[in-house]
Amino acid sequence: MQTPTSFALTVLLVAAPAFASTGFHRGPLPITPGTYVRAGTPCNDPSLAAIFAYDGHALSGPHASQCHSTLISRHGATYRVRTTCAAMGDGTEARAQSETQVFTLHSPTSLSRHNDRDGAEYRLCPGSTPPVPYG
Repeated sequence: MQTPTSFALTVLLVAAPAFASTGFHRGPLPITPGTYVRAGTPCNDPSLAAIFAYDGHALSGPHASQCHSTLISRHGATYRVRTTCAAMGDGTEARAQSETQVFTLHSPTSLSRHNDRDGAEYRLCPGSTPPVPYG
């Protein structure tokens, strides 16, 4: 006879591979981890200004380090996320800085990103693997 605890553990162990294969996430965004490029930018040689990475937990730019992303709010497919990094990749000295961005998800691999400076459409580069966290 299974106890409720052993039943729940069995369900979790059986379901875990399904969650992994469908992009189940623990981070602030339900998007596929990997490298994202600005729409219209080739994946094979994008400029650093046209990319960002998502490792499943935090967003980061090419020169950012020790990043942590937190969901501030969600309304439908729109997510407001605050990311704090030791360096933001903009040439400033390595001290913790934060940025709030708004993401509107179109699919697990396509989104719009808006911050204080600009807004643009981004897509996952096919075949990109989840990056090793920069930090």
